[in-house]
Amino acid sequence: MKQFYIAYKFIFLLALSFLVSCQADQDDQDFSPDLESINSPLVAFVKNSSSKKNLLSSKQFSKTLEYAKIPHRFITGNEYNSAEKIPAQLRVLVFFGTEFFSEQAIKKTIAFIENGGTVVFATLDDSKLLKYLSGIKKEGELTYNTSALGYHFKTDFLPNLKGKKTNNKQTHVGFTRESFKDNISVLVTAFNDDNYPVIVENKLNTGNVILFNKYGELEKQDRGLLFAAILSGLENIAYPIANVATIALDDFPAPLYPILSEPIKSEMGITQKQYYNKIWWPDMLALADKYKLDYSAYVCFDYRNKTEPPFLFSEWELSYSEKNGIKKYTSDILMESFKSNRHELALHGYNHQSLVKTDWPNQKYMELGLKTAKKRWKGSRYGKLPVTYVPPSNTIDSIGFQALQEAFKSIKYNCSLYLGNFKDGGDREFAVEPYNDHFYNFPRISSGYVMDGDEQFNAQSLFLYTGIWNHFIHPDDVYQIKSEDGIAAAGNYEYRNKENYGWKISKDGSPGLLPRFENYLKEIQGVFPLLDFVTVHQGAMNTQNWQKQSYNREICKDFHLVSNVETLENDQYWFNYVKKKNTAKTEHFLKNNNLQFSKTPFLEGFLFQIKTSNAQLKLPPRQLKRSKKLKLYKEYLAFKSKNLFSQENSYNTLTEKYLAEGNVPLAIYHLKQTLKAKKASKKELLDLYTYLGWQGKSPEIWETLHIQLQNFGPSKELINVSISISEKEAFPNKEVAKVWLQLQLNKYPTNTLLQLTYLANFGVYYQDQPISILSITNLLKDSSKHNKTKNLLDELSYNYPSAFLDLIKDLSPCAKNYSFLAENITWLYADNEEYSKAVAWSKCTTINQENIENWRIQTGEFDFLKETNYPKYVEYLLYNKPRQALRELINNKPCTLQLSSSLQQDIAYSFAETGTHRKALEWSHCVEDFYVIDQLIWYQELGNIEAIELVIKSMEDTNPDKTKANVMLIDYYLGEGDIVNAWKWVNDLPNSPTKLKYQDLLNKDVIYASSKNQKYLLKNYPNLFNPK
Repeated sequence: MKQFYIAYKFIFLLALSFLVSCQADQDDQDFSPDLESINSPLVAFVKNSSSKKNLLSSKQFSKTLEYAKIPHRFITGNEYNSAEKIPAQLRVLVFFGTEFFSEQAIKKTIAFIENGGTVVFATLDDSKLLKYLSGIKKEGELTYNTSALGYHFKTDFLPNLKGKKTNNKQTHVGFTRESFKDNISVLVTAFNDDNYPVIVENKLNTGNVILFNKYGELEKQDRGLLFAAILSGLENIAYPIANVATIALDDFPAPLYPILSEPIKSEMGITQKQYYNKIWWPDMLALADKYKLDYSAYVCFDYRNKTEPPFLFSEWELSYSEKNGIKKYTSDILMESFKSNRHELALHGYNHQSLVKTDWPNQKYMELGLKTAKKRWKGSRYGKLPVTYVPPSNTIDSIGFQALQEAFKSIKYNCSLYLGNFKDGGDREFAVEPYNDHFYNFPRISSGYVMDGDEQFNAQSLFLYTGIWNHFIHPDDVYQIKSEDGIAAAGNYEYRNKENYGWKISKDGSPGLLPRFENYLKEIQGVFPLLDFVTVHQGAMNTQNWQKQSYNREICKDFHLVSNVETLENDQYWFNYVKKKNTAKTEHFLKNNNLQFSKTPFLEGFLFQIKTSNAQLKLPPRQLKRSKKLKLYKEYLAFKSKNLFSQENSYNTLTEKYLAEGNVPLAIYHLKQTLKAKKASKKELLDLYTYLGWQGKSPEIWETLHIQLQNFGPSKELINVSISISEKEAFPNKEVAKVWLQLQLNKYPTNTLLQLTYLANFGVYYQDQPISILSITNLLKDSSKHNKTKNLLDELSYNYPSAFLDLIKDLSPCAKNYSFLAENITWLYADNEEYSKAVAWSKCTTINQENIENWRIQTGEFDFLKETNYPKYVEYLLYNKPRQALRELINNKPCTLQLSSSLQQDIAYSFAETGTHRKALEWSHCVEDFYVIDQLIWYQELGNIEAIELVIKSMEDTNPDKTKANVMLIDYYLGEGDIVNAWKWVNDLPNSPTKLKYQDLLNKDVIYASSKNQKYLLKNYPNLFNPK
């Protein structure tokens, strides 16, 4: 964005005289520009810099304009108050609170709207200006709703979402529909309450106002809503988009298992291996051909999640199939298929263990696992090394990025999640990775074959301001159902097939996952027919190029030109919002200029998608309609002068009356209304809290406390009441908690219970002042505060384990008064790799000995295992002190120690790595189905060719490794110059390209063989001789 602003400022200075001449063509009026401090041609954000909520919300708004290359700027409330006028080129003002507005600011805001401007209230505040502009009734009762959540799209506020719902599970808290005038437009209602207006539009003269009716922080997934509100005031302001759609196939290819699982078992009666290989992949290829899709497949070689060497491929090599008369590993066949199609083959990992510090012993092992995958990739000739990467479980940290860069320098693009938690690998932008600038982030926004309301909302929200849809699916999604015994098949994640759909048809006869996904693809290509479906690699490159470009805008009386500052050579796609009344003119203009375009319903008209053959677009202008009669300010003054929402009756009297009648809901209502107009006493607030408790609505007390705070300030009595209530009633959300805890601690900075409450809510000490463990102990000893303190400690340990461990760092293990936390403390220390402390605390818990043994081992204490658990002793040595392990085992007889098969396999490989091949072979014979090729290599190292021949002769012809073994022996004999034995073993090969290759080679060499050998070969193996 810095590049954009620098470029824009430079162009602005160069073109200043041109822009001024453009403005001179406009009507001369009091609305002319002279506000240099705003300096934003199209959109200005006015914010209260002291409000954290303002800052977070404004970030969500501005990020959309950064992507869309629409010039904008932030200004402070003080700057806005002191400015005399608003620039004529400005189209949209976005407010994050207006209580601080001066009368001069109010006047120019109203004039701005009256002259065709658009105002967006990004959040509710308690100013009369917001109420007037957004269409609150002049008289009557102002009522609140605190239970509405999610969105129900009553209009085309986002493309293709009219009539659809999404539940973000966050309450809005705002004015009820009854509080607004009848003539306002409700654009979006709540998911759970169609009568609650979430997004409201109020037209005033030639301008309009859009209100987000919520006292809440706007989140990343809401960006599209915010951008749509801004676009409502930016008609015919085209912006460039990336125009890419990608479909990633996560966990494919992967190991294949010959097991029957539902729902495919009932639908088709085939195994997972057969389903992936014979049904799913052919169906997906057919779908790609039909809808011109380019997939990106993310391979994972192993699902045992081993994080210590050796890293093998036993799962990958579990299944084999026949191709061209040769038996090969089925997963290898799938990998090779990508050489002959247009789809991308990319990396998910050697295994499915996330590359995060907490999941691996060290970075070295991360790299080793990845390098093992790379070795397999190159050795098996899968094709070009991968360029894009999807982290397992979409989780990765800075250590993981380092390991990935070290092992796979070919990988340039990380594809985790657009939403989610940053520390877990999510919440990425289309930008360079903050942890490691070797990588560019190309995050995904949606997943699954069934695009429900939530998935569609997330996708369309992002697509509106970027033109990017990154989607992913898994081949095993169909199996992600709840089994009949209620056990999940989804692990720690949501079911990916929540409705138990089949693949093509479900048990209840409804469409399966495939037709549902196809229907959505058909739908989205109908809405955006110019959308380009490409591989992730191509999409990431296109996006990176689009994201770094800068654009210049020239807005004059006769045209609006948007052009790339750096180059005009490339094709470019654009979005452009046009109102319905101007649609015909726009279509006529585009057709006359031979521009390819499509349109879809959006806001009060259509969203045009336009393709140009170069990176510029020239459109006819849409001038704001200026009003000659400015009368709204007088209306505002009349509105302001009214004693809003007053009643003639005494609310106190009515409250008592309704209580006496047993009508508690009406009593609560009237008491709430009373406390909106007057400063409350302690008794009134506590009475209201009691009445609310009777109705099971005690959390609503915070709404009244907030109103008291806004209207009458933070009095000592109000703060004391809030403390009294917070000791019994949890804060409804973090935002409320922060407001009240800061007020409480400013008043009582040494109150330990308040300090602990703040720490439990936010994971940091208030004003960086640590809390002594002695003061916590004293709270636990106080019977009146014991339970509250206990609950806060539980909450802190669960939500902020690092902060909790810092708090108790000076606490003696198994300290009195902390027995209820002992087990939790033990596990937290273990998770934090402080194993000595974990062992110490475990002495007052019932944690099983196996876990405690593991922690003792992690401290370096392991000799005790030699007597108590010899197999574990061997395992520890092998993976941590391998040389000592081999010295321990060198004189032990293999296959007699009751060790696990996998451990004995690892022992064999460890001996082989040190060159002790005889011992390696002895230990390999303890393992059923040991990889025979490695055994043959070790026999060869020992010079025991006779043993190799015996092993090969004992192998079944159906064994896919037999050809590999034959080839290994042939290569050995050729290297030794023994053409007779080489000839014999080539003769035993099945007919295949491999046999033909060696046949041609031997026919070239046989002419140099002795006459005796030639005669012997001709007599015994004549079929190998070429006719020539």
